[in-house]
Amino acid sequence: MKTLKNINGIFLAFLSLSFIIISTLTGCGSSAPVSSDGSTKTGKVAVLLTDGPTSEFSEVNVTVNEVSLLSDDGGSVILFSGERRINLLTLQEVEDLFTVTEDVPAGTYGKIRLMVSEPEFVKTDGQIVTTSQIHLVANGKIDLVPDHPIEVIPGEILMVSLDCDAEKSIFIHVSNPNDPVYQFRPVVFVNVLRDFDTRLVSVRGEVVSIDTETHSFLLRRNPAIFHMSKMGMGSYQEEDGVRYLIRVEVTDETRIFDASGQPGNFDSLVVGQGVHVRGILSFEGDLHLKAGLIEIGRFLRMAGEITSGIDEGNRFVFRPDPGFGITGEIQVQVYVETLLLEAVTRQRLNPEDLTAGKRVLIEGVLDLATEPDLLHAALIIVKPPEFNLTNLKGTLFDPDPGSRTFLLSQDCPADLNCATVLLSVHVMPDAVILSIYPKEDNYLGIEQVPFESLKNSDRVNVFGKFDPSGSPFHATVVLVAGGS
Repeated sequence: MKTLKNINGIFLAFLSLSFIIISTLTGCGSSAPVSSDGSTKTGKVAVLLTDGPTSEFSEVNVTVNEVSLLSDDGGSVILFSGERRINLLTLQEVEDLFTVTEDVPAGTYGKIRLMVSEPEFVKTDGQIVTTSQIHLVANGKIDLVPDHPIEVIPGEILMVSLDCDAEKSIFIHVSNPNDPVYQFRPVVFVNVLRDFDTRLVSVRGEVVSIDTETHSFLLRRNPAIFHMSKMGMGSYQEEDGVRYLIRVEVTDETRIFDASGQPGNFDSLVVGQGVHVRGILSFEGDLHLKAGLIEIGRFLRMAGEITSGIDEGNRFVFRPDPGFGITGEIQVQVYVETLLLEAVTRQRLNPEDLTAGKRVLIEGVLDLATEPDLLHAALIIVKPPEFNLTNLKGTLFDPDPGSRTFLLSQDCPADLNCATVLLSVHVMPDAVILSIYPKEDNYLGIEQVPFESLKNSDRVNVFGKFDPSGSPFHATVVLVAGGS
């Protein structure tokens, strides 16, 4: 008998396989609304991707093939169509500015459709789990139903966050430990947002021009960020040769690191350089980024553990995980300009917070000419100690909407004899409940539902923590197999 075991520990220095869509819409479904003066009401949709941490993998690669909005009358607007290969674990502390689609019709959309393919996992020990070893549920076709319809109001900006959580998406059949079979069932959370000023986004590209008077530059993303949509026709096009640019503002607060991994300044920027920009997405006047961190050239990302506290020279000893190709320990140089963040909360940290035993993700440039090797750090993300969630699987009984509790009869592993004990589960007020169900047209349906939809004999996966006293179990996420 096969046992389905969730792969836990998706380390928070990489934020859960997560996708985010920001929608700036003024258009709808199968036909574009027309105003009294005859003009068509349209807008823009900006798509961002994000992901979460894992201690099991150093890479989670997937190809994004399509993102679209579906209206209740059957109309659709395709925001992106093509093949964009993404390593989701590089998108942990920010959202990737994936695409901005123009001329999107205004209206109300009840679903978001996401299509992905070719998943590939790289474990922290370097082992590669290839696409052929992974069963992609519903062939990667996912229909997402938010708890409220997505209403696109002409002239207003709408943000829709799609968070595809790897910790809750990757499962493994362990009937044969020497030849495990992986299952990837994307679990996606949908949140509708309207505040752009808090979104820290990421863009990689090439410096096209520099304006020294305004301390800004134009960045070309390749592949391009901007695309055109054929209004209301359910199709997508990108005009050949058209490459829109995004403006990047640089201020005195912007941290810049040059190709050596050491602090630089605005004068370090050169036309034609490859850069990685993180900043606040703004639609004031035009779409642009207010840069917080700029890396010039190629920077490494490595996860591992701090093995010594920081010294007077602002250095500490770091042991990378095996999957990153470095044996033994290296030193890490922390600068005043190095950005220190706590995973998930994105709270700013101080060098004194970098203590031995902490799990971190570091982005920087490795200098092999020193002894020992020295990693110049531009960004360090620290995993909070309380991150790890416990996963319980079983059958639900006696749901009580008043107290938001139910009883869980936990599954027993196939190789163990265990007594069935009913555990009390308290679903937290801000918890997310997702109903996950196959659809007849070979799509995986994911719908956010209220507690009241839970019923006896539902099969559930719950994620959370036990109360310090031992009971009840406080759930922050409930995944329900089945659906309406």
